[in-house]
Amino acid sequence: MRFTNNLASLLSTTAVLLFILPQAHADEIVTCESHDYKYSRCSISSPGYVKLHKQLSNSQCKQGSTWDYDRHGIWVDQGCKAEFLVENDSNDDYRNNDRDDYRHDDYRRDSGEVIHGVRITRNIKRNSADYRSFNSGNLKRCARACADDNRCQSFNFGKQQKDCHLKDNVVEGVNNNTVISGVKNNY
Repeated sequence: MRFTNNLASLLSTTAVLLFILPQAHADEIVTCESHDYKYSRCSISSPGYVKLHKQLSNSQCKQGSTWDYDRHGIWVDQGCKAEFLVENDSNDDYRNNDRDDYRHDDYRRDSGEVIHGVRITRNIKRNSADYRSFNSGNLKRCARACADDNRCQSFNFGKQQKDCHLKDNVVEGVNNNTVISGVKNNY
């Protein structure tokens, strides 16, 4: 009888924990292929940060040129075929939750902050040409995109639209309370 009561208590506690704990979503690998060198889209199960995992074609797979992604999926073109790693939002330290990620005081941190090796400066906009722009969803993914891209030296992140603008140079910034900028530490 005592074993049955302990087992029932354990099962009840487990059920409550499973109900209240957030569900983790595993990262996924998506294979996407440009058939006959034509544009093609591949869906993803949930939005997240996407990066090239393994190129499967002889044709070049270059982000921003022959492949890229948005919240709805991955696109490929010009014969690119590859496996892409989708790091789902739920696995991101900056959860996709506006109340927690984008608090007003979050924009007032000092400029000593570093995310993915990129030095962050809040309320500064760097006015120079972008070579790639996309909706990153949050600051951390924008910083990660710059850190992972050899061409990127700096970026602007728009607070309202959550858009990321990668730049291949570093220019002096101007005050702008709608933008956060980042500069790679080696520049």
